[in-house]
Amino acid sequence: MECEFGEREARGCVSAHEWRCETHVCTWDCQVEHVIGNMFRCLSTGHVHICDCNCRNRVDYGPNEEFCFVSRRVFEKRRDS
Repeated sequence: MECEFGEREARGCVSAHEWRCETHVCTWDCQVEHVIGNMFRCLSTGHVHICDCNCRNRVDYGPNEEFCFVSRRVFEKRRDS
């Protein structure tokens, strides 16, 4: 479905600005807003981050926890079998 310029936000289409920012990697310095549930959005680019068990933005945070630097959520560390 093609989106017209004025209808973009109403129909949930991705803006051209978001496509140009494909090389952006969110860091601790990004401002992020909580949209709903596990969905977070970078305010500088509009990129959406889903912070769930598949999150790849986690770093170690103590011996038993991991920290997502995009959503700022703390998770129990994944245990490899």
